[in-house]
Amino acid sequence: MYLLLETLHFPEALAVEGLSLWGTQKAEVLHVEGQRFWFLALTCAVAAGWLKLRRLGGEGDGVVVKEKNEATEEEEKEREREREKEAQNRRGQSQRVLRRMIADVLDLAVPGAVVGWVPASPGMVGILMLLSTWITGLEVWERCGKEIDAAARE
Repeated sequence: MYLLLETLHFPEALAVEGLSLWGTQKAEVLHVEGQRFWFLALTCAVAAGWLKLRRLGGEGDGVVVKEKNEATEEEEKEREREREKEAQNRRGQSQRVLRRMIADVLDLAVPGAVVGWVPASPGMVGILMLLSTWITGLEVWERCGKEIDAAARE
């Protein structure tokens, strides 16, 4: 919905003479409503991230019952290695989800400032957007590094 309203506002935002579809007042209403939907979408993304973190934090916390005759030492070591790999994978997923949540919270400054729900100056919004971009850029660099590492192994 945000993108639809933003797209409808776009011709007015260009300020090209003769391209206006809605008029200044209606275009401003479209813009503010679009920002409200963006704020709602980001809020939902933060809530979904919080739920993912809770789910990731709760996985694998069960008690493992060991029986002496059940497995050999080698099998037990293999199981322990698998459990450690799973724990590392969960930690990595948690870090990625947390990073995404932080970026989404920082992104809330833009629509929140436009609508008036977040009291932030334009300079503060710019700084928050810079931090959000940096955090998101880290994720992209890590993904590229993994792809390059996987290609080098082949």
